[in-house]
Amino acid sequence: MRHKVMAALVAVLTTTGMLAGCGGGSGQASKEDEPHFSGTLTIWADATRYQPIKDSAQRFSRKFGVKIDVVQRDYSKIQQDLTSQAPTGTGPDIVIGGNDWTGKLVQNGIIAPIDLGSRTKDYATSAIDGVTYKGKVYGLPYALENVGLFRNPSLASDAPTSYDDMISTGRKLVAEGKVKYPFMVQQDPSYGDPYHLFPFQSSFGLCRLHQKPMGASTDQKWPWAVTMGRSSRPGLRVRARMA
Repeated sequence: MRHKVMAALVAVLTTTGMLAGCGGGSGQASKEDEPHFSGTLTIWADATRYQPIKDSAQRFSRKFGVKIDVVQRDYSKIQQDLTSQAPTGTGPDIVIGGNDWTGKLVQNGIIAPIDLGSRTKDYATSAIDGVTYKGKVYGLPYALENVGLFRNPSLASDAPTSYDDMISTGRKLVAEGKVKYPFMVQQDPSYGDPYHLFPFQSSFGLCRLHQKPMGASTDQKWPWAVTMGRSSRPGLRVRARMA
C-alpha cells in the first residue's frame, strides 16, 4: 500500500546547542542530578498543524522550562526555505514535513539523525522506514497517510466492478450534465503528481523505478485514458486534465 509518513525532522545546525542537558556526575540520582534544560526551540509547521503543535509545545514548555516558538509557514515552501536558511543558522530547529523530504535534506546536510532507542518499537515499521536513510533515522513519525478512491453515492449509486465500469458511469453522468469530469485525480498542472498516480500505475503492473519497458500492455489496461487522448502511457508527468 502506498502511503505517506508525516514526521518531525530535526535541523542539524541549530539543534545541538539549543537544548542542552547538564547533569551531575555522581552515581546516585537526585533532584539536583536531573538534567536541566534551557534555551529556545523553533518549530516550523503549516497552517493545518500549527495550532495542535502549539498546544503541545506549551505543555512541553511548562514541564521542561524550554521556550518553544512555533512558526506558521506555507507547507509548499518549508523544505526550500529550510534548505536556504539552515546553513546560515537562521532556520528552525524542527520542521514538520513529509518523509519524501528526508533523502534530499540529508544529502544537503540540513537534518541530523535521531536515536529513538527502545521507543522505535512503538512506531509502525513502515513509518520508521519512511524516515530512514542509509540505516539512520532522521525523523519522528506521527502520522501515516493513505490515498483513497471515493465515489459519490448520490450520483453513482452502485460501486463499480472495474475501472472501465467506473469511467463508463462517469461518462454517462457527464453526458447527462450532472458532472464536469468522469473521474478526477489530484494533479499539478505543470508537473503531474506521482504520489496520487502511483496506486493506479502499480495496480496495472507499471513500476515507477523500473528501467525496462514494463507496463507495455497499458493501452489495453487503460483504454479509457487512451480514448480520452490524455496519455497512452500513464507516467509521472500526466497532467491534471487527465481527470
